Order: sequence, then C-alpha cells, then structure tokens
Amino acid sequence: MRLAVISDSHDHVWNTRKAIEQANRLGVQLMIHCGDMVSPFMLEEFDRFNGRLHLILGNNPGDQILLMKSVLSRSDRVEFHGCFGRVEVLGMSIAFIHDPLEAGHIARSGDFRLVCFGHTHRWFMEDMGGTLLLNPGEILGRKEQPGWALVEISDAGNVDDIRPFRIEHIFVDGSV
Repeated sequence: MRLAVISDSHDHVWNTRKAIEQANRLGVQLMIHCGDMVSPFMLEEFDRFNGRLHLILGNNPGDQILLMKSVLSRSDRVEFHGCFGRVEVLGMSIAFIHDPLEAGHIARSGDFRLVCFGHTHRWFMEDMGGTLLLNPGEILGRKEQPGWALVEISDAGNVDDIRPFRIEHIFVDGSV
C-alpha cells in the first residue's frame, strides 16, 4: 500500500494540487496531512485526491469551525483528528502530530511504527529503534523545495521504503 505524508501546505494551492496529482499518478491510497493546512477552501483541492485524507491541525489552524463543517460534509473521504492523529494501515500503527518535540516523545514511546510530524518545513527521517520518525518537509516551498513523502507499506505491515517527492516550481504560464 502507498501512503502520502504531507505537511505545512499553508494554503499554497498550486503546490498542493501538484502533490495530489503526483500521489494519484503513483496510486497512493491514503494521505496524512501533518498540520498547517490553514484555510477550509483547501479541502476543495484535496477533493481531487483519489484516496482517503487524514488531517490534523498545526500551529496555524485557521478557521477551525468552518474547517470542521467542511470536513463533516466530506466524512466519507476525510477524517479530522484534531491535534493528534493515529491510524492503522495493514497492521502498522502510525501517529501524526504537528510539533517535532512531541513527535520525538511519541516515537520514543515505542507505541507506533511510524510517527510523522511537520512544523519545521524541512525533510527529516530517523530510525529510533523500531520507530521511524518522519517529517515530509513542506508543500509551501518557503524553506526548501516543496515536497512530500511516499511511504510504501508491505502487506505484512512493514515500511518497505520511504522516498521524498519534490514538486517542481510551476509558473503562471504553466511552464516549469
């Protein structure tokens, strides 16, 4: 199974759209957004994703009430977890939170195989003795080239591969 982990989109419609196009093309079935989506209108972009979206708040939560209303209208494809999320994929436990310090504490607990976080806007991956700690970087593209992480999960519930995917800068005229 293929899982996309993204974070810190900060309402960058074009980079978000490109990431979703890439994820769809690669057959991603589940997407985790590790916070700072900000505006509820961004859910319209995620409507383009062919799989299921799991979403948490970050430190820039935007309009939480309108966001909740938007999520509830899409409850069959979007799940909102508040500030901390957890899912199980093929028997593998995954946690996601925006804050890197809290993510480190969760990873050290050993309760999850994969812990994802955001906030720093920078790619990071570390094996913490049985738990992988992952920051997919940023969709926004402020601190580094915008991108996300593709996580391959085997039928046995193991992480087979984690690869960064970068988003090329797209200009108004459509050129790269």
